[in-house]
Amino acid sequence: MTKRRPDSTDKGDRTSNQSSGVWEASSPGGILGDVGSSLQEVQVPRTVPSARRRSLRSERGQALVEFVLILPVFLLITFAIIDFGKAFNYWIDMTHLANEGARYASVNRWPGCGSTDTSPCTPTSLTAYVQAQTNTDELRNGNTPYVATADKLAVQITCPAPGAGLTAGNVGTPIRVKVTAGYKLPVMNGMLQLLRLPQVAKINLAASSTMRLEREPARITEATGC
Repeated sequence: MTKRRPDSTDKGDRTSNQSSGVWEASSPGGILGDVGSSLQEVQVPRTVPSARRRSLRSERGQALVEFVLILPVFLLITFAIIDFGKAFNYWIDMTHLANEGARYASVNRWPGCGSTDTSPCTPTSLTAYVQAQTNTDELRNGNTPYVATADKLAVQITCPAPGAGLTAGNVGTPIRVKVTAGYKLPVMNGMLQLLRLPQVAKINLAASSTMRLEREPARITEATGC
């Protein structure tokens, strides 16, 4: 009876001794080699931050927050420029009116008057004429959020005290025309109120001009001190 040799089965470089039932690795390419190559291919995953940590590190929305913080200050500066620019324009207009009124007062005549000092005028007073020359109805009549009715354009004509030996109202003595008005800042004050800052109640605008009389002010009955 012939004795049978133990079978040797080649599984790569792996050998199996069926008689002993033990698997042996005969080369680095065996079982341990395959496992080692598999371990080399496995990559350890990085630590992924949590959603909360990512949200804390994210800069999305930063520009919007900065814009919201600076917007009230930007609007306050913008409306302040608009309001004060309008007030400055009114003051320039009033300066021209004062100069024009003083010139007409010095010659005792304005457009609409007759050729002689006793001829009637339309309008009948220099004050009414100066008020009618304003550039806007708001400054002339008031009754707006910016110019109240009580703060509309007012004209005062006076004869300041002349030097020694002179009588006020005579030729050569001074005559003065002063124009005044009140101006409010409703939009700017609204922004100041939102920011809880002190408000500006009213700006008192005034302009005056003084000239020497070339004729006695017989027509200017509203003048004081002449």
